[in-house]
Amino acid sequence: MPDWPFRVPEPPDGFEHQALAAHTTVDYERGQWVVYLEVTFWDEIRRHRIAAYPSERLALIAADWIKRGAQRDLPGPPTGIGRMQRLGLRPQPLGIFPLPASYLVLPPTADAEATLAALMRGTVPAELPTIWRFYALAFAGDSAAALAALQGDHSLEAHYNRFVLSGDPADYALLTERAEGDLALLGAIAAYTLGLLDAPPAADIADSELAAFALMTQAAFAIEQQRIDDAEAILAEAATHARPASPLLAAQLLVTRADLRSEQRGAR
Repeated sequence: MPDWPFRVPEPPDGFEHQALAAHTTVDYERGQWVVYLEVTFWDEIRRHRIAAYPSERLALIAADWIKRGAQRDLPGPPTGIGRMQRLGLRPQPLGIFPLPASYLVLPPTADAEATLAALMRGTVPAELPTIWRFYALAFAGDSAAALAALQGDHSLEAHYNRFVLSGDPADYALLTERAEGDLALLGAIAAYTLGLLDAPPAADIADSELAAFALMTQAAFAIEQQRIDDAEAILAEAATHARPASPLLAAQLLVTRADLRSEQRGAR
């Protein structure tokens, strides 16, 4: 038997505790039975050649032993839900599209730069990466299908997205236990919008389009309280945060501010 522990591969840059599953396969190659260890990180599977054996029986015994050891040493908790401070994909098209899509978070995926750029311009391409299928379904107004598309994904981002789509307080309770940083902020914003919190969260831990999104919610809160001057100032600040990464969101915020100012003048 090879010495244990094998080193479980590190998660992609920007994440913590993302190994969701581990299993082994046995392939017959050039007269030997070869054991491979496959570790799933979110949407990515990393495959490693471990050892070769002269018989299939020995290889299967080793494969089972290796799998049990790998599963024991996965860096994430048993549910696959870990903590992370920052989103792995930036910028995010937050606030650009109608609900619920405007609140959803896109997980990182390979070769999606052009698709993300189109979304940031306010265009939803006809084809999205498979891992983003839930987003297209939500944009089309089919929240039930979007939820179904997220089934089996135990990432924090997927858990947050399920909360946005379902509005289930139990989902939010679990999210508050597991999430930190960006997703904790976004979860609180969504909870306020869904009526689970009395006030929106502060935006002081966020930057760029995330800060703008949080400030946009604070502006809505100010409007509800008839603090129109405060809302105008908050919207202007939000547009400043959004402009470098999300010009379309910045423009929408400024239009909202202009409409608010026009309504205020008309009321006088």
